[in-house]
Amino acid sequence: MVEWGIRPASEADVEAVAEPRAVVLRAALRRLGRYDVLMVREPAAAAAVPESRPTR
Repeated sequence: MVEWGIRPASEADVEAVAEPRAVVLRAALRRLGRYDVLMVREPAAAAAVPESRPTR
């Protein structure tokens, strides 16, 4: 049996969060002419690492 747990996100998690988002959005955004890999990955990276979120 696999043990599951919840922990704070870290820098090591960024790729695991950002890559699926980029893959899912790629086709739709290319059809719209708006695909930019950095713009697609940045929100996911910011969500994965709370310290990197912009302050308001």
